[in-house]
Amino acid sequence: MRGHLSTEISVTRLKRSVERYRRKIKEQVALLREKDRKIFALEQKLVDKESQRKELLSYLYKTGKKTEASKPRGKKPWCSHCETYVKSLNVPPITRIGRNAMGYILYARYRLRLPMKKIQESLLDLYDFKISEGEIVDTLKDAETLFGKDYEAIIVLIQEAKAVYADETGWRMNGRNWWLWVFATITGTQYVIEDTRGKGVPERMLGRKEDRVIISDGYATYQNLKGDKQQCWIHLLRAAKLHSLQLYGDLVVLYKKLLLELEKPVSKRNKEQLKKKFTALIEKLRPCGSRIPMPTSLM
Repeated sequence: MRGHLSTEISVTRLKRSVERYRRKIKEQVALLREKDRKIFALEQKLVDKESQRKELLSYLYKTGKKTEASKPRGKKPWCSHCETYVKSLNVPPITRIGRNAMGYILYARYRLRLPMKKIQESLLDLYDFKISEGEIVDTLKDAETLFGKDYEAIIVLIQEAKAVYADETGWRMNGRNWWLWVFATITGTQYVIEDTRGKGVPERMLGRKEDRVIISDGYATYQNLKGDKQQCWIHLLRAAKLHSLQLYGDLVVLYKKLLLELEKPVSKRNKEQLKKKFTALIEKLRPCGSRIPMPTSLM
């Protein structure tokens, strides 16, 4: 009886082993098929590349007598006398980084804040495009050269504007804390990424123009700059709410009227009426000794 039971156990174990090995064989067969498919696809690519290479070589370096049927499609860089390759000094360098690749690199670097390694990985994963860190750096330099004139023009435009909106926010770069500064006018916007939140950045970007208005959130860095200062409405309302609910209510009413005016075409806006209401509100506050900052101009 015991011998019969042990035989059944052995048979059961063998059946399990056979089933397990069958599954492994099936997985290996599927894996081999997938590899064969990839190898075939790579071989086809190699065939295409080899045919392209041969065609290019025949176009560039083909020597011998020229017949009517094999007339060159342009001058070949090949000297038939000394049999050497000749290249003009005026031919511009040909880069494999086009507009689309440059645009993606700029987006990934400055908008997504990706380090060089991550940009490499994303290009390889998304587009099967291999690129070195050196090529990424060179592309960023090319973009600086390409857009440099426009950037310089924007700097002048910001410095000469009658009103500039300024703000800054935290910006992580390669694991470090940097700052993204923005200076905006009606006609242009300038972004600056620096590793400091100090006053030197807005001083350098805004210049020394005095007859202008700087609109900000009230950050102390902007207060010592040349020109009048104005806080954006949301910060005015927050400050008013902390100091006086009555003042807050008056400002909310004025703010809503201002929004209604801004919905109208510029030619139909009643700026003088709004200025009078602002002036009346300021005069109302002066006896109370209020120091709450008020707008110095209407935009």
